[in-house]
Amino acid sequence: MAQATFFRSYPKIDLKQDDVTKRVTDLSRYVRSSNDLLTQKYEYFDYIINGSERPDQVSYGVYGNSKFSWIILIINNIRNIWTEWPLGQNEFGRFIVQKYGSIVTAQSQTYRNIALKDIDKPSTSSLPELIIATGQPIDSTTITNYSLTVDVDYEIKTNYRREYDLNEDKRKLKLVRKELVTTIQDELRSLFGA
Repeated sequence: MAQATFFRSYPKIDLKQDDVTKRVTDLSRYVRSSNDLLTQKYEYFDYIINGSERPDQVSYGVYGNSKFSWIILIINNIRNIWTEWPLGQNEFGRFIVQKYGSIVTAQSQTYRNIALKDIDKPSTSSLPELIIATGQPIDSTTITNYSLTVDVDYEIKTNYRREYDLNEDKRKLKLVRKELVTTIQDELRSLFGA
């Protein structure tokens, strides 16, 4: 995505330094989208980013023009495409290697054990005591302390799986319908003061 295309919709300010005034893009301005903006005023739909699609490609595919990429980012509260936009397969592999040393290492290191069902411990009263609820993390100390190594239904989540799940969650976008994109563009520009 061309940087100039995205920032074209940001307001401009005059910046003076060393007796030289330059007109620059005001990067300090940002509009945070509210879900109310989409649900109450605009009809929206769910969109899943495919592979290595960039914001400009999503904009072109959905709206027929890449100039609406900045709207996609603002509506989804994405300020940094380098950390908040999903990585494609090759980029994801490089990220894993850079962070963990290798894909094998990331796949072999346990991030967290996750309970797949409620886990109760025996109690001196007539009712067992719930120690872990479904979906909660279980650390290895809890497993050992409560002798949960046998007949406990939990999933081992590796660092690789955690990173993969986080990356996949970034693929889910909310987009306004094509016929409303210019209306929301005008409203966002007015919020920017442009």
